[in-house]
Amino acid sequence: MNHRAYREEDILSIYKAYYKQINGGIDGYYERTILDAQIYEVHTHVTLALFSVHPIRGLTSLVVLPEHIITYENIFSYVIGLPLFTSILFSGQDQRFLSHIQKANIPYEIQAYNFAAKQHTESSLLMTLVQNTDIDRIEREFGEFIRYNGISLESNTAFYYAKGDTLISFGALEPLRLNDKRFCMSMVVNESFRRRGYGSETIKFLVSYLESQGQEANARCYVHNEASRKTLIRSGLVITNVLYKAKKTE
Repeated sequence: MNHRAYREEDILSIYKAYYKQINGGIDGYYERTILDAQIYEVHTHVTLALFSVHPIRGLTSLVVLPEHIITYENIFSYVIGLPLFTSILFSGQDQRFLSHIQKANIPYEIQAYNFAAKQHTESSLLMTLVQNTDIDRIEREFGEFIRYNGISLESNTAFYYAKGDTLISFGALEPLRLNDKRFCMSMVVNESFRRRGYGSETIKFLVSYLESQGQEANARCYVHNEASRKTLIRSGLVITNVLYKAKKTE
């Protein structure tokens, strides 16, 4: 069993099929750590599996091809033993991977929660679609948040809520590459207007908009971000997945 950089063109279809099979567990950030990383194949005379190694998050996926699933344990042991990474990030929906992490006695903990909309919702806000003429103004107010989350105002659908010349909240929708019907939501509220319900109403607006387009809503927050967790729950979203982080021990 060996590994090498994977260079085929069908990587997206392989990952799409896999994460559909395990019912998602994907948000925009986690998706980027999988697809915008170095992807390797495990092989003998044929390809057995694919795995992604992100420069910061380490191992972020292990996809064993269906025809070789019987050899999962051997492939897992081989990949985990490689010196390419020490950190691991994985979805709680990936039960097979989780069970092998447990068998290997690798300590793990929750890093983030994934949320999804499970019911119809309406917002009290009427938000405005971001146009090119709005970009400079929005970047002046919310630029740090936009850069941190890697949001492209030119290519992603985004909205803002304002009173007069004052920007109060901003929300963006990132299309997921591993689920053609799902968008990951990002939201921020002007510091001067927090704790007034604008955050949850902004999320409700984004969910309602996606609903009207026949699309699904997804969001995430770090486990220690209690304010975001409460906002997302107040918006009517429910936790559907947990992202775990782990670190190999010597």
